[in-house]
Amino acid sequence: MNYNKDFEPEEDFEEMEMPTPCQKCGGWFDLNDGTASEKWFPRTVICSDCGEKEQNIIEIEQDIEDFIEEIDQAKDSITSAEQTIRVNTLKICALKEKLKLLEE
Repeated sequence: MNYNKDFEPEEDFEEMEMPTPCQKCGGWFDLNDGTASEKWFPRTVICSDCGEKEQNIIEIEQDIEDFIEEIDQAKDSITSAEQTIRVNTLKICALKEKLKLLEE
C-alpha cells in the first residue's frame, strides 16, 4: 500500500495514480488501493488500514449482536423449561394423590 502520513507531494504524487487523503486517519493513499467505508464514512473510500480496522469493528459488533440474540433465546428456553417443570411437578403431585387414594 502506498500509505504515507508524512506525505511529500512531489515524491509521493509520482508514485500514486490518484493520491487521496483518508477521511479517518488523514494519511494519503492511492485511491485504487482504498476500501469502501461501511460504518464511519458511507459512500467514501478510506485507506486500506482504516478499512481493515473498520471491518474488524463491524465484525465484532455483529458477533456481539449475535451473542445477545443467543442469550435472549436461551433465556426464553429456560423460562419455558421452568414453566414445564412447574406444570409437570403439579401433575406428578396430583397423580401421586390419585395413586394414594386408589391404594387405600
